[in-house]
Amino acid sequence: MATNETKDYVCLEGSTPHIDFDGLYRNVSDPWGAVEDSCGSYRVKCERLCSAIVDQGIQSYAEIGCGGGHWLRHLSAAVDMHNCRVEGYDLSPVAVDLCGGQDAAVGLGAVACSVHDILRGPLDTTFDAICLDGLLWYVVNDIGTALQNALESAPRC
Repeated sequence: MATNETKDYVCLEGSTPHIDFDGLYRNVSDPWGAVEDSCGSYRVKCERLCSAIVDQGIQSYAEIGCGGGHWLRHLSAAVDMHNCRVEGYDLSPVAVDLCGGQDAAVGLGAVACSVHDILRGPLDTTFDAICLDGLLWYVVNDIGTALQNALESAPRC
């Protein structure tokens, strides 16, 4: 993620980061470096999640803070044969629109995505597993609320 591309969308209000997520997703093609994945962390995350989903018999998985859904598409394609429902949730309607579209960079189709703010309440449906990996930095001051709402959305946990 190049700082000069994202600096207009990220600022601090006191010690709390504030990000114009809609502006960021509208104007920066790969704000988190997911497509480039220069250090391989997204690939490793996807491989580990796929293994856990298969090994633990997970039938439904949600990623809260999925952004444009680049790696969610990879995960969905990888676990499709195991009948695992994969869905994404993000605070940004622009990100959700991107998530629901085709990813030409990798030739993978859309995944189910919805707008949701995990700080405002649990998801409307339950899942066997929920990932909050990408959003924890942005809810650090309200992490208890985010975790409680996520756990209510995953009663199996």
